[in-house]
Amino acid sequence: MSADQANALTRRGAERVAEYERSGDLRALDDAVDLFGAAYRLVEHSPAARANLGQVLLARFTVRHDRVDLEAGVALLVGVPDRDPGVTAQLASAYLDLFDLDGDPGHLHESVRLHESVPARDPTAANHYGLALMARYRHAGRTADLHRATDVFRGAARSEVRAFVLGNLAENLYARLNAGEHTVLDEGVAVADEVVGLLSRDNPHLGRMVQLAGVFRRYRYEHSGDRDDIDQAVRLLRAALEVPAADATAVRGSLSAALLRRFQEAGDVDDLAEAADLLRSGLAQRPPGHRDHAGWVGNLAEVLRTRYLHFGDLDALREAVDLSAVAADVPGSGYAAALQDLYWRTEDPAVADRAVQAAFRRLRSDDISTTETYANALRCRFAARRDPADLHEAIRLHEQVLAGTPFGTGGHGRALSNLADAWRQEYRRTGEPGALGRAVAHWGRAVRSDAVPEPERARYQRLWGEALLVYADHLGDDGPVRRAAAVFAAAATNEGADARNRLDAAHLWSSAAEHSGDRATALRAAGLAVELIPQTVSRRLARTDQEHLLTRQNGIAADAAALVLDAGDEELALRWLEQGRGVLIGQALDARLDLTPLREAHPAVADEWTSTVDTLAAARSGDERHAAAARRDRLLARIRALPGFADFLRPPPMAELRAAASGGPVVVVNTSRHRCDALVLTAHGVDVVPLPGLTLDDATRTASRFAAALAATTTPGQAEADAQHVVTEVLAWLWHAVVGPVLDHLGPVDRVWWSPGGPLAALPLHAAGTDGQSALDRVVSSYTPTVRALARARDTARRPLEGELLVVAMPTTEGERPLPHARREASTLMTSWPAVALIGEFAQRDTVLDELPRHSIVHFACHAVDDASRSRLLVHGDRPLTLLDVSRLDLPSARLAVLSACHTARAAPDLGDEALHITGAFQLAGYSSVVGTLWQINDRVASRMAIEFHRGLAGRPERAAHVLREVVRATRDNYPHTPSLWAAHVHHGV
Repeated sequence: MSADQANALTRRGAERVAEYERSGDLRALDDAVDLFGAAYRLVEHSPAARANLGQVLLARFTVRHDRVDLEAGVALLVGVPDRDPGVTAQLASAYLDLFDLDGDPGHLHESVRLHESVPARDPTAANHYGLALMARYRHAGRTADLHRATDVFRGAARSEVRAFVLGNLAENLYARLNAGEHTVLDEGVAVADEVVGLLSRDNPHLGRMVQLAGVFRRYRYEHSGDRDDIDQAVRLLRAALEVPAADATAVRGSLSAALLRRFQEAGDVDDLAEAADLLRSGLAQRPPGHRDHAGWVGNLAEVLRTRYLHFGDLDALREAVDLSAVAADVPGSGYAAALQDLYWRTEDPAVADRAVQAAFRRLRSDDISTTETYANALRCRFAARRDPADLHEAIRLHEQVLAGTPFGTGGHGRALSNLADAWRQEYRRTGEPGALGRAVAHWGRAVRSDAVPEPERARYQRLWGEALLVYADHLGDDGPVRRAAAVFAAAATNEGADARNRLDAAHLWSSAAEHSGDRATALRAAGLAVELIPQTVSRRLARTDQEHLLTRQNGIAADAAALVLDAGDEELALRWLEQGRGVLIGQALDARLDLTPLREAHPAVADEWTSTVDTLAAARSGDERHAAAARRDRLLARIRALPGFADFLRPPPMAELRAAASGGPVVVVNTSRHRCDALVLTAHGVDVVPLPGLTLDDATRTASRFAAALAATTTPGQAEADAQHVVTEVLAWLWHAVVGPVLDHLGPVDRVWWSPGGPLAALPLHAAGTDGQSALDRVVSSYTPTVRALARARDTARRPLEGELLVVAMPTTEGERPLPHARREASTLMTSWPAVALIGEFAQRDTVLDELPRHSIVHFACHAVDDASRSRLLVHGDRPLTLLDVSRLDLPSARLAVLSACHTARAAPDLGDEALHITGAFQLAGYSSVVGTLWQINDRVASRMAIEFHRGLAGRPERAAHVLREVVRATRDNYPHTPSLWAAHVHHGV
């Protein structure tokens, strides 16, 4: 009777299973468990009853995930003798589920053993077998399991469950790819593509498969260099983000990697910015403590390091160093590489030491990339410490890397370039021609390598060209120069390369072409170099980074102008100087552009432009600057596409430049290694005054000698007398070399604006003179950094006067020598004119900034510090009034600023073309007329000069230049043998 009851219960249980399989009704599955359980209790000795209950419990586990069902089902099936293959396969799958729950490797091994014991597996069982093999590979790292799983999945895919199995095959191939097996790339792409085509939109696996399709293509791009693969990778990964069931954070990580690679291929800065945004947002989902946190941090560090390499953004590099330190133990961490970049930028030996230590910790004999990183770190330390052993070991390791890198890959080109650079270092150390020859040969091979991204190839071309020039000089043969010109041309015209590399290549291309006698090409290359100068000093960068880059391109605009003067085009020479000098001033003037025409035609666009410019000016972090600058660039392109606005923010035409000279000639002095000239701009055009008595070397030596003499004038006694004699000699040299020839050419004129660049920017052209001839007696002199800046000063000079005179004075400043005459100076001005005074403790930074907009004329009597963009006026408290504070102002009523302080108009020695000084900052703020000083001034004499200046000015700022000339002349007559007392005072503007 029990057997009959058990059979009846079994039949009913089977019916409920069939109902569940038909309808998906879980109540039917629960009924089946109850019915099979009742039958088993009646006939516990029956293997069939045991198998039925075990199987239905495991089936219910797959939907309800109740561990009790899983463990009970396994226990039942284990006790079934002579199991059929289907039951054994189900038990094997159950052991895999147990492993997933408890991580017991015994369960995993049992799953694999049971699967292997089944002589013939159906496709579903085979799929589970492959999953078990994959699980054991991940747990134990057995490569044989990984490869066996591939075969199992491939076999199972040849069935009706192909779509299901192919997804697992794609994951298996991805694991093999991560293990370094690039041979599976083509199959991975094909499998992932097929799965995507088979799955429905609502399939929960679709997002992952689309992601894998993109990832496989990204890896294939990295292996083969096929541009189409990386474009397709980005497209697919963007599409994966739109799939509802996709793991959005994981897809963002994959997309960021693809965008980074595409940026490295094509140089689209929007790709790089998007990669950074994706990683920062993804890190919010991968906080510290998350198993993937270090990997995401490392990826963000790589993106930021790339930002530095492309733009020169030091803040990005420092953040990359800090971030990659967190991920230093993650395979592939870029910590050591980021430290190497930081060394080459800062030349700090301690950073080179850290780079070597970090690279050595990651060094593995079976990983050639770690060997490459260590070799590069050793070259850094050699540069810092000069130990030849470091360089020799680096060369040995680089040769080892080259031998172990497959030909035709991007890594092969990189290995060649690194080895070439090491041999160049060896040549510089020893002068051995063989080392130079090896460098030339290896760079030539790197340039011709396959699978090298074009921006990177452009860098190899520039380096190869530089080595060729040295080689030509060594051989005394012009053949390598012509070859160098060709490779420089290729690098300079590669629009995907970074602007800095292109600029260097263009300048060298021009020089090489000129050396070869190809003047037309030299001019074309020089024009490209000038065009690239503003692009290198990106608005995406902090001011200190911009200054650093500008110091690297000293003389490029001057050389270009000299070449075009040889060709007889004076106007083009002037325009190139306008474009290549005063770059930072030009950026500031762009931000203050009169938008009236745009606002009248397109008011919404004008408002958007104003908002964008304001956002960029207010940006403090690197991400903010890069995002705002990108928005500005896109908007600028839109505006130039509007009818009538094609020239929006382009360099001004000659008609506008000539208009700036309506009040008198503007003398732009160009000092180049090729030739030196004064370009005299008048309302009628440009005249060239050759300066045969001036050379770049003479100007550089004289500026250095002059600076040393000025420092010595503060030492009483014979040293001061000798120094004053040097200053007098320099004034005479300036007369003979520059000022005299220009004034003789001009004839009788009342007013001249000087615009010197390079080393002449630190010298007092206005005070040049000798033997009874003096610029002070011939002409009223003013200065302007560029013609465009003078044009703006003329516009602001039309503003009506507002408010009283503002006087800011600091008789005493903590840490500085007292200025006792500053109080007398302020008191005299207050009693002579209606004035508001901020003296001593009342002259705080914020108070001064609040008062400046209320006054057209301001007078400072205080200490100043000149330090490029960190220059500052020392007011009360620990917050000085900085150059950047002032230059960011836009004061609608500003007319005249008098800076009775030391070296407020002195340009940084290596930034002579930029007018980076406090006087220039006040001009940018809107003051049409600024009085400053070129060096340290005597408190008593300067105070007397300031009082006499205001007395002669009588509240009329338009007379500032004339009155200052008279005050300086009077002081000169009182102190004819101490020119340092009076020649420092200069007038900028109109």
